[in-house]
Amino acid sequence: MNVSIVIPFHNAARTLDSCLQALARQSAMSQVRIILVDNNSTDDSVRMVDAFIKEHPQIALTLLHEAKPGAAAARNTGARAADGEWLAFTDSDCVPSVTWLADIHAAIHRHPECGTFAGCIKAAPANGIVATFTGLYTLPPNTTEQTFSTVEPDGIGGFPTANLIVRKSRFDGIGGFNEALHISGEDHDLCRRLYEQGGTIRTLTDAVVYHIHRDCLTAMMRQAKGFGRAHALRLRSTDRGVIIIQAPGLNIKQPHSVLRLWIDLNPADKKLLLALLPGFLWPPLFLLVPLYLGYLAVLIARRMTQRGLQPAMHDLVVMPWLMLLKSGAMTWGRWCGSVQQKVVCL
Repeated sequence: MNVSIVIPFHNAARTLDSCLQALARQSAMSQVRIILVDNNSTDDSVRMVDAFIKEHPQIALTLLHEAKPGAAAARNTGARAADGEWLAFTDSDCVPSVTWLADIHAAIHRHPECGTFAGCIKAAPANGIVATFTGLYTLPPNTTEQTFSTVEPDGIGGFPTANLIVRKSRFDGIGGFNEALHISGEDHDLCRRLYEQGGTIRTLTDAVVYHIHRDCLTAMMRQAKGFGRAHALRLRSTDRGVIIIQAPGLNIKQPHSVLRLWIDLNPADKKLLLALLPGFLWPPLFLLVPLYLGYLAVLIARRMTQRGLQPAMHDLVVMPWLMLLKSGAMTWGRWCGSVQQKVVCL
């Protein structure tokens, strides 16, 4: 079964070599072609690819260049050059497990009726507190195998291109990625259009890639802002109007003839604001703020333990503030996306 692996990259020298070396270690490389697409890199990324090609002449690897900015355009360039029956998309900051391709082959044989698969994404071992935190709360791994046929406005049923496997004929049939979405959201938009054409997506708990998360505070916040803008885009893309109101213990989704409104009170920045408000009425209630920060620390410690990490006191002091910054950046992205998409997404 022919598979073409498509990987866009832009100034990816920090992570690209780990990705390439992992591909070289794959246990099932027969009838596989790797297509790397440079998207205007100015660092050593291209030289790293050239060196890898010389060191691994046995691997079918093609290096292309796409001048139009954006991962969507780069992925489309790679997909057009692909000659495989299947396209396996991953990113330059992902490290595929040694059985990634073998697991993909097995899934295709188990579910021949399915034209798209979402492999499992796990956090790579992190260096630094920002990368550790981001790995806890970004791109959660699949916990069950199930089949989806729609993307909900809140993102359920949409899957990232960090580990997405699509039959090429189906990808070509919907016209590939929307290149106008060059910041974020092109992955869920692709899923939505696949569903509209009658396709389904099967999640996998294997076929794992390990994502190397952002280790810089500004990069983490820039990514979170992009996610927020993508939320507004998903709301705009719904076939009909909808009202979504989410809060602790509350999840209302109601179709509406006109309105596209999504209010989510679950993120940490909004809960902090709610904890602040009573203090303006009675100052002793400002004590709710440190209590809420302590509550966040408990939640973070629990998640770290579940992921096999040992939380340190420094982590539990700093990470609640990282959560507030991340959720605040996402809220700002939702504001910006609301203005751009003419919806209300907060």
